[in-house]
Amino acid sequence: MNLSDNVVGYAIAVVVITALAQKVLATMRHGHWGNILRLRRVLKQLIRLGAEENGSARQFGFMRRIDPFLFEEVILTALKRAGCRIQRNARYTGDGGIDGQCWIHGEHYLIQVKRYSSHINPRQVNDFVQLCRARRAKGLFIHTGKTGRHAKAQTTDHVRIISGQGLLSLLAQGALPLHKVFHKKCG
Repeated sequence: MNLSDNVVGYAIAVVVITALAQKVLATMRHGHWGNILRLRRVLKQLIRLGAEENGSARQFGFMRRIDPFLFEEVILTALKRAGCRIQRNARYTGDGGIDGQCWIHGEHYLIQVKRYSSHINPRQVNDFVQLCRARRAKGLFIHTGKTGRHAKAQTTDHVRIISGQGLLSLLAQGALPLHKVFHKKCG
């Protein structure tokens, strides 16, 4: 083997490594990691909007326009900032109706996140309640819409709906009034 063979071998290795690195970076930008990297900017935007006149309405409008997978990451990160231990899914699709999991005071919660522009669908709340029962876990149904009486009627002591001011508190301050929702703090 001579010097030119070594140079060609190194050149091929550099090309292969560069191509793999580009593929990994592209995957990171468009998958979980890309959304996680965009979180800080989204949370800052939510805080900025909240300080403006009609801030709450503008915050909800903003949340309803962002990518639904990014919104899931925003919610999970906000729960983590509130002190909850969280578990993200390995992927966004095919999750069986569970967008993530958290532990609050040692209790396991399944999380479902929805971006609604009007009233939430009571059937989706009921489906999530049934899923939580089947998994023997509590649940958080977190959404940007309006919670009508039919949707509220679907909840149980084990599944709570988080929306409105509770959702804004969680996102803007990283602190959800969990004592009001669960009568316990995250842990």
